[in-house]
Amino acid sequence: MRVPSPDRETEQKPSKAMAAPPVETVSAVICTRNRGTRLSLALESLLRQTGIDPSRAEVIVVDNGSTDNTREVAESFRSRMPFHFVIVQEPKVGLGNARNRGIDAARGDVVAFLDDDAVAGERWLAAHLAAYSYAENVGGVMGRIVPEWEAPRPDWLDPALEPFLTIVEYGDEPFLLDDRKLTPVGANMSFRRSALQDVGGFDPDFGFGGAKQIPHDENDLALRMYGRGWTMVYWPDAAVRHGVPAERMTIGWFRKRIIDQGRADYYLDLKHCGARKVLRSVFLGMAFRGPVLGAASLLDWTLGRKARAARRGSVLLYYLGYVSAIGDRHRTK
Repeated sequence: MRVPSPDRETEQKPSKAMAAPPVETVSAVICTRNRGTRLSLALESLLRQTGIDPSRAEVIVVDNGSTDNTREVAESFRSRMPFHFVIVQEPKVGLGNARNRGIDAARGDVVAFLDDDAVAGERWLAAHLAAYSYAENVGGVMGRIVPEWEAPRPDWLDPALEPFLTIVEYGDEPFLLDDRKLTPVGANMSFRRSALQDVGGFDPDFGFGGAKQIPHDENDLALRMYGRGWTMVYWPDAAVRHGVPAERMTIGWFRKRIIDQGRADYYLDLKHCGARKVLRSVFLGMAFRGPVLGAASLLDWTLGRKARAARRGSVLLYYLGYVSAIGDRHRTK
């Protein structure tokens, strides 16, 4: 996802990070809650890893307060996993809390996060380790995320909306994320453990299931890491396949997801950029972009241009979510 452009008055100048040492070991962390069937597919993919000595990796499952058979599914892999295998509990629900628990349990130089509904490529662990040699001070990595469509793709799904389905495809060449104002995507990302410790891990206010029920825990983390002088890289060889279930290919699901994105960006802007950025976004979004594109989307839909209508309508929904978060914040004070 793109990150906000900080105001000059509030932007903190990054401190120069020391040249980071080479990384040798990796901890794969899967945070999960009540998704036993999906979890088994993710763990199966880690059984098939190649290109890495088993002594250089471990697998950690963080059970985030599951009430289904998640624990039993995870335990069934203990005797089969070629790597050191750990199952830990995090009873406080929220993705940020679960990820921080995984960091605490990790022993590797790199902590790689895999969604419980993602399937890692055979060289996923090796590729994440290799990415840290791309440049000095690489503190994080975003891998490629290829969709697995579990139902026919709707005719109104514009390519511009694909990021909401956790699809990451930027080609076959690595590049620095900060050069394009991008941040890693949670289904397939890794971080240098020392960098995570440097910035204090994830903010549990962000992350689905967390205090505010919004995304962006990885965006917030990345902004803090950039502020400390770390860089991040897109590494296409670190690829996963990520399920896109039928329930996520409905207009209702997208409506809620886009509104949540707007709410999350409000909190992210407020935390990292200040009130001036928030006011500018509200003014430009609700006085101009949102209403204009919202009206245009109605016309497009009437004329049968469904994909264009969905793309334009998403802008209005985004700003409605952004503004609604202001009310959320005042109601919870």
